[in-house]
Amino acid sequence: MCRPINMASSVKNELEVFQADNFDNKRTDGNHDNNHEIVCGVGPCRPSFMQRCARVGCFTAMYSVVALFTSTLNVYIQTQISTLERQFGLSSSISGILMSSNELGYLLTTLPLSHLARRVHIPRAFAICTLLFGLSGLLCTVPFFVSRDSFSANMRAQMQLNTSWSNVSVSYSVPLCTHHNSQAVSTKTSMSNGRDTCGVESQKKRRAISEDWKVLAVAFLALGMILQGFGKSPRQAFATLYIDDNVPKTETPLHFGIIACLAVFGPVIAYVVGGVSTTIYITLEDTVLSPFDPRWVGAWWLGFLVFGIVSIVISVPLVFFPKRLRPQPQLEALKKLKSGSKGRQCIQEIQEFLRTAVRLVMTPVYVLVVLGNCCLVLGLSGLFSFLPKYIETQFSVPALTANFFVGLVNAIPSALGVIVGGLVTSRFKIPPMKCLKIAMVLSSLCCITSLTGFLLGCDQPSIHMGTSSPSVTNTSQRCQSSCQCDDSRYFPTCGADGVTYFSPCHAGCSENTGVTFRNCSCILKPSNTSQLVPEAVSGLCGQNCNTLHPYIALSFFSNLFASLHIIPIFIVLIRSVTEADKPLSVGLTAFLYTVLGFFPGPVLFGRVVDTTCLLWSSGCAGSGSCIMYDHRNFRHRLYATFFITMVLNLTFFVIAFIVASRMKKPFYAHCEDEAAAETMRRDEDKRQTENMAPEKVDRQDDTPSDSGRIFFTNKISKIHRPTDRQTFMTTGLGKFPEEHMERVRDVEVWMTISQGD
Repeated sequence: MCRPINMASSVKNELEVFQADNFDNKRTDGNHDNNHEIVCGVGPCRPSFMQRCARVGCFTAMYSVVALFTSTLNVYIQTQISTLERQFGLSSSISGILMSSNELGYLLTTLPLSHLARRVHIPRAFAICTLLFGLSGLLCTVPFFVSRDSFSANMRAQMQLNTSWSNVSVSYSVPLCTHHNSQAVSTKTSMSNGRDTCGVESQKKRRAISEDWKVLAVAFLALGMILQGFGKSPRQAFATLYIDDNVPKTETPLHFGIIACLAVFGPVIAYVVGGVSTTIYITLEDTVLSPFDPRWVGAWWLGFLVFGIVSIVISVPLVFFPKRLRPQPQLEALKKLKSGSKGRQCIQEIQEFLRTAVRLVMTPVYVLVVLGNCCLVLGLSGLFSFLPKYIETQFSVPALTANFFVGLVNAIPSALGVIVGGLVTSRFKIPPMKCLKIAMVLSSLCCITSLTGFLLGCDQPSIHMGTSSPSVTNTSQRCQSSCQCDDSRYFPTCGADGVTYFSPCHAGCSENTGVTFRNCSCILKPSNTSQLVPEAVSGLCGQNCNTLHPYIALSFFSNLFASLHIIPIFIVLIRSVTEADKPLSVGLTAFLYTVLGFFPGPVLFGRVVDTTCLLWSSGCAGSGSCIMYDHRNFRHRLYATFFITMVLNLTFFVIAFIVASRMKKPFYAHCEDEAAAETMRRDEDKRQTENMAPEKVDRQDDTPSDSGRIFFTNKISKIHRPTDRQTFMTTGLGKFPEEHMERVRDVEVWMTISQGD
């Protein structure tokens, strides 16, 4: 009789390790390390009030906030592309490389970290990654802070002397006409039109200064984006494992839908902050310039600073989450089986990594769906990288308006699509095969709506200058024939007559007051407007184009269709592989998305955008950014590239569906077996709960009760699957004699009942 009594006592001691509420009670089992793995806190600091957060709902809420802010920087830099190109003289190809730099850091770490996902403390790994993300934002602000004094000095000089506005960027000195009042304005115009500031002797020096700042800016921005890639690399794999291991399989889509729904508002915040930043001058000082002025440079660094600081702050709470939210005896038993020498274990890890990778590559549905999504990611990442620039150029709107519309097109349909897709998939328990059908239909709709990009746009603005050009109007008027205007120095100017001139010089303007240009001899006076003042302001005149709002509406639905199939396709991917291969499959998926989608997308579309440029910036710094685009080519080439990626996406989905349809067994059959077993277990537990529900049975001694059952009033974590329960009985507590297995089953029943809520 002693052996059964001692065994029952050891069962009680072992189960007390898994209590989820009274963590501050004294332990009698001595398993202190395992206790800490399911307890919130750090080191000895593990207060009882903090244990309320040791649940998957709290983690989902906290991680949603982290996902919200860590999805901002890669979008924020898109809102500042025009500003960065104007300040540092960057081409769209270089801008595309900058936006892809974060994917480089992602590629270097995502696969190894995904394979090690089950061996690390996932919440603390998230905390470190979020901290790195915040530091990357601060690193991107370095180019501004090291050159802040130069910007301030040059802005003050510009306001006082009307001279070249910056030595550290592409020069936007104002070209004026010199044939009026040459004696009075000789000093001003010699400085304003840039002939002295861009003289032969000073030109080389100024170009060298500008190139130095350009290299510095590109280097720090690229390093910051690479560090951001390091920070975001393990997020998808780690979050998938941490949540999927701690909730029933049918609830996984709901939790990821919540996370994705909140995360898609990160771009909204990024677009809002980006739009506000473009309305603030770079030095935060007052200036008479307006955002419509070609010399305007917004405070692009401000958003990097804000998002960096916020990310560092929100990384702290993640440190206190436990390694696991419930006991996982099966994983512990597997860990013991794999224990051995470090060298042997390392070799085993490499071999297992290679075997798993081969199994994944040999899974046709998984490979085809991943390739289809890579095409989708390629198109969307490239298009949205330059969409603010496209709207700003195509529809002649300021950067603030462009960023607002891009945020409207991107964030709202993305959030709506993800949450609806997650709720529908979870509520109706849509099987993976039907999820694949839904993805094909939605991909077809994306192809159709992308065609509208070819049709909705604005004509090339009519710009008046003194020479013939296919994109400008020849105005060979005597008014500016003696101004000696440089037809390569583009400074768009809107005259009081409603005409856009190539520069103030081409409008015949001889005076510059900082914002307004006066004494413009080329501004015509119609007979019915004799009081028209011959002056002009910087920037393009308004254009009669009514296609912006229809374009935004159709883009809204296009992105909605693309977002609706995110959760269904995610379900197809994780159900097409076995449980053992799931960690690496998630990492491999993210790796391929990066290699074939996120990384080449901005670079490819940047090259496409550069091919539509009509005029490159010039001056003291030489050629740099594009300052005039061919609107028609910009529209057609951008959306032709996007349409091709959508067609490829649909093609791969169709092939995957055909392959899956011809399989003898469904590609997700292993998941159905597991789900059926879990359903049977839940039904059995429910019936037993209804028949047996004593509130409390106190043990007075170590003698087993008449019924032979052991009852516990404290809540303990549930072991879901039959295989887990068997592992618990055989490896968690040691081998049981057959005559005592019935008592262990009784313990198991009450373990389930106590956690039945």
